[in-house]
Amino acid sequence: MAVARLVAATMLLFAEQTAGAGYHMGKLCRGHACTDTNFPILDYMPNERKCVCRAHPCWEDAGKVHYCNSPKHPFLHFHYKVDRSLICGCSEHPHYNTRYISHDLCPGHACDSPDHPVLDYDQVQDACICRAHPCHDIDGVKHLCPEGKVLRYREDEPEIPRGKAKGQCECIPKMDPPSMNKGDL
Repeated sequence: MAVARLVAATMLLFAEQTAGAGYHMGKLCRGHACTDTNFPILDYMPNERKCVCRAHPCWEDAGKVHYCNSPKHPFLHFHYKVDRSLICGCSEHPHYNTRYISHDLCPGHACDSPDHPVLDYDQVQDACICRAHPCHDIDGVKHLCPEGKVLRYREDEPEIPRGKAKGQCECIPKMDPPSMNKGDL
């Protein structure tokens, strides 16, 4: 009986550590959502300890406005080099990232694998990692978007105190600069 309790307690601790290593932005900005296509990126401002909706950083890159008009590479993406300088480009795959993760926590990291496209920060390991998209397994369901849309993950507050946060998957328009989009998501 005592061994069974020890095994159960160990499994619970492992599950809590795994959950604790979950999607960093989802935890930080739980309950927040961005609905304006001019500010589509849910991000975190560590100095102010608050979540904000940001414009895509490539829309204002030292006076340059980046966009992608190639049918083969229609999706705007970004990452930051180790020196925190912005790199913008176009990809054949939809891309969603945050400045906080890619600039503040993980400069020099980029995730290019279609199987692990999400750059995330693992607090337990104190490391930057590439993850599978969280929307590819929400309670056993793989969420996908129609062509030309970007799959975005966020979390809602749990329905009951200390309950499990509810992952939300949304299809948003590809991230074209405001002069090219239509307004609300």
